[in-house]
Amino acid sequence: MPVTVVVAVEHPAVREGACAVLGHVDGVRLVGEADTLRRAVRMVRELQPEVLVLGSRFAGVSSLPELSQFSEAAPGTRIVLVSMNDSPDYARHVRALGADALVQTDRLADDLEPVVHAVRAARRQPAHA
Repeated sequence: MPVTVVVAVEHPAVREGACAVLGHVDGVRLVGEADTLRRAVRMVRELQPEVLVLGSRFAGVSSLPELSQFSEAAPGTRIVLVSMNDSPDYARHVRALGADALVQTDRLADDLEPVVHAVRAARRQPAHA
């Protein structure tokens, strides 16, 4: 069964690039695109995708404070944050706030597909005591 994905990124070139990467991959079904946080939350609530690819900024404002909205709208959806920031501290910070993975914008072509599959697989693994 293909992994269902919503791509929510404000910048058109980045959003289109992410969709192009994922749109040609067996085992991935792109179910929606959003260019605003409001649309993204609505789409995630309605579609309940397995993975959300989320831009780190919308209208010049960080999307990090809004991560909890996605968890509330679709508790099973994994979040892959897309950012230009490659700092290990930033990666730890976004994970602490609820993102499951971070992909650098300039690494989308190489890293997005394997990361999407990895966060999906992590979701499906049973918890170990």
